[in-house]
Amino acid sequence: MLVSASAGSGKTFVMIEKMIALILGEKADVASVLAVTFTNLAAGEMKERLRAALTARIRVETDQAARARLKEQLSDIPSADICTLHAFCTNVIRRYFYEGGLDGNFRVLDETEAAKLRARAAEGALE
Repeated sequence: MLVSASAGSGKTFVMIEKMIALILGEKADVASVLAVTFTNLAAGEMKERLRAALTARIRVETDQAARARLKEQLSDIPSADICTLHAFCTNVIRRYFYEGGLDGNFRVLDETEAAKLRARAAEGALE
């Protein structure tokens, strides 16, 4: 599912509701969901809203088996693929670095390093 809309329009709400429906309907597990966004803030918000929704459901669930499943899903949230697009891609590259002939000890540049490299590249292109 792709949710594309302007800021503040409820994209996170829609995605969480869809995830909750799939999880409660036993059509998906937290561990099988990939939810990517563009900011760490939005990714953290998605995880927190999912955690809150599952916790609320656990509190009202009377069936012990269903409660146990929901608790298991809740425990999977910290390692879930609910992250930024960049974080997901970095994790894939880290996991399968050997497929691309890369060094497994690579690191992602911080903003300062990236800015310096962009400036050097622009300088080189202009020369």
